[in-house]
Amino acid sequence: MIRVPMNLKNQKKLQTREDFRANLPDTWEEFISLLKIRSGENYKQFIAYDYQSKLIGLCEKESTILIIKSRQLGITQTIASYFLFKACKNPAYSAICFSRTQDDVSALSRRVRDMALQLQQYGIELLIDNVGLIKLKNLGEIYFKNSAKEGSRSYDSVSDFLFDEAAFVPTIESIYSASSASSSMVSKSLKVIVSTPGSKLNWFYKQANLNSEEPIDTICNNVVNGLLPPFYSLKEGGLNKIFIHWKVHPIYSKREDYLEYRKEQDQTSIEVINREYNLTFEEIEEHGIFNSKIIQNSSIEQTLESPLKGFEYFIGIDTATIGNDYFVATIFQWDKKKFKQIYLYQDRINRKSC
Repeated sequence: MIRVPMNLKNQKKLQTREDFRANLPDTWEEFISLLKIRSGENYKQFIAYDYQSKLIGLCEKESTILIIKSRQLGITQTIASYFLFKACKNPAYSAICFSRTQDDVSALSRRVRDMALQLQQYGIELLIDNVGLIKLKNLGEIYFKNSAKEGSRSYDSVSDFLFDEAAFVPTIESIYSASSASSSMVSKSLKVIVSTPGSKLNWFYKQANLNSEEPIDTICNNVVNGLLPPFYSLKEGGLNKIFIHWKVHPIYSKREDYLEYRKEQDQTSIEVINREYNLTFEEIEEHGIFNSKIIQNSSIEQTLESPLKGFEYFIGIDTATIGNDYFVATIFQWDKKKFKQIYLYQDRINRKSC
C-alpha cells in the first residue's frame, strides 16, 4: 500500500475544522454570527437583536421560563439556535422541541437543519438528518415532536425543552408534566414555555398567573401601554416570566400604525390582532357560555351545612335524563361581588340495571 501525502490545501482545511471543533465560540452571539437565516425573501447574517440576547442570557441562568410574546419576533428560532449551539458544545446534549402541529414541527426542523448544514465548513456534520431528529456527528442532538399526549416519556436524560405555542395545545399540561421524568438525571435542565396569548381558561394562562402578585392581564396591559418596558422579566416562585411586545423590535417599533398594518396584511379582526400582537388574552365568551372570571372564581372554598345570612344562593342542575351521563347539582354563593362554588353533587345511575 502506498500512502499518498495530504496536499497542503486539504491539510489546511482539516486544520481549520479541528481548530473550530476545539475552539467553538464561547457565546451564543458569536456562534450565530457564523450563520445566515431567512429574513423575508432573503438570507441575512444572524445578528441578535438586543431582546434576543437578553432572552438567551436568562435561558443561561434560569431553569423554567414562560414567555408571553407578540408574533413575528423570531423567538422560536432564537431558542432553537441556542439549543443547536449547546448541541455543538456538548456530545451528551439532548433537547426536545414540541410544536403545535406536524407542519410546525417540519418548519422548525427545517430551520435548524438549515443552520446546522452551514456549519459543515467548520467540521460540524449531520449524522442523522430527518424531520424528527437532528443528530450531530460525535456531538449533541435535537428532537422535534408534535404535541402528542405521550410527550417525552420515552426519552432519557433530556437537557432542555421548548414548548412552543403552548396556549393552543390541549395536551400541554400532560406533556409538560412528562418532561420532569425525562430530565431527572440531568444536573441543569431548561424548560421554555412560549406562546402568544390564547384563552383565559387554558393551562398556559393558569401557569402565567401562578404565584403572581397581580393578574397577568394587568402586567400585559402595562407592557402594551408603555408603563413597563417592551421586554419585561420578573421571577415569581421559581418561574421566570418574560413579556415581549412588538415594540421591542427595532424595525416594527418605527411604525406607529403597526397594528393597523398587521390587520390589513393579515386580513383579520382587531380581536385576533390584539391576541397575536398586543399581548391580549381572550375572554371565554369567544369559546363558550360563561365569563372566565366567573369560572375561575367558582372553586369550592368551603362546604356549608346551611345558608348564611346576607348571601344569595343559586343552584344549577343537570338532570341527565337520557344516556349514561352524570346527574350534577352545583350550589353557588353570591356576595354581590363574585360567585363561589360551595357545594357539588354528582352521581350516575347504571341504567342497564333499571
